[in-house]
Amino acid sequence: MPSARNLRADRRVVALALAIPACTLLASCVLLAPAAAAEADSTKAGVAAGVVAAPADTLSPAQRAAQRAEQDKQMAVMEQRSHDALKSKEPREQEIEALLLQVEKSPDDYDLRYQLANAYHSAGYMHSAVIQFGEAVRIDPTKSRAWVNRGVVLKELGRTDDAEESFRKALATNPADPLAQINLGDILLTQKKYEAAVDAYRTAIRLDPTYPNSYYSLAIAFAESGLYRDAARSWRKCAELAGASGPNSDPATAERALENAKLMDEIIADADKELKERARKLQDLESGASTTPAPAAGAKPKS
Repeated sequence: MPSARNLRADRRVVALALAIPACTLLASCVLLAPAAAAEADSTKAGVAAGVVAAPADTLSPAQRAAQRAEQDKQMAVMEQRSHDALKSKEPREQEIEALLLQVEKSPDDYDLRYQLANAYHSAGYMHSAVIQFGEAVRIDPTKSRAWVNRGVVLKELGRTDDAEESFRKALATNPADPLAQINLGDILLTQKKYEAAVDAYRTAIRLDPTYPNSYYSLAIAFAESGLYRDAARSWRKCAELAGASGPNSDPATAERALENAKLMDEIIADADKELKERARKLQDLESGASTTPAPAAGAKPKS
C-alpha cells in the first residue's frame, strides 16, 4: 500500500493536494511561502545587510532570541528604506505611512500596532511585521490574535520553533481560539507529530465546526498516518463546507479536497483488491494442500 508521502509524486494528485492549506491571518488571508524558500531568502537578505549569526549550538535560548531580534531590527531597517522609496506611490505604502504617524503619537496603542503589523505583512515587510506584532503583545499579552498572526509570519520566515512558541502563547491566553489550534496543528504536522496534530485539529473543529481548513489539515494528518478512510471523510467534509455559500466559501479548496477524497477512495479500493487477491491465493494453496493424496503406508519414494 503506498504511503501518503509517496502520493505527492502521483500525477493524479492535483497541485498542492497534500500541502498544508494557507494559514489565515485574522486581519488578512495570506498564502504561506514554502518555509525553505522563505528561509533562504531571509538568509540572503541577512548576508546583504551584514548580519553575521553565531553558530546556533553555541548560544543559549535567550541569546538566540536576542540574536533573532537584532536580525529582525536590521532587516526592518532595509524594509523601511523600501517603504520610504514607495510611500508616495503605492496605496499600501500610504496606509503604512499614515499608521506610522499615528503610532508615533500613540506608541502604546495596541490596535494601532496591530494594524501596522498587518499592513507591513500585506506589503511583504515580514521582519517589520514581526517587530510590530511583538510590540502589540508587549502592550497587551492577553490578545491571542496578535500572537497567532505573529506566529504565521514567523512560519513564513521559516522560523517554525518561534512560530510554535507564538501559537502556544496564543492558546495560553485564549484556549478557545480555533485559528491558534489550526496553526499549531500545522506546525506539529510538519514535525511529523501526527497524533498531536490530529488532536489540535479536532480541538479546532470542536471550537468552530464551520471552518473548512480544519478538516483539510485533519485529512492530511490522517493520510500521512495511513488512515485513508478517515482522510477521505475529512476531505469530503471540507469540500462540503468550502463549497457552500457564506464567509467560508472557497470553491478552489472544495475542488482540491474532493479530488483528494477521490484519490483516497482509489487507494482504498486498490488495497482492498490486493487483500482479496492475497486471500484467494492463500485459499488456493490451502485447497491444493488438502487435495494432495498422502503417500501409501510403506511406500518408498521414487528415486
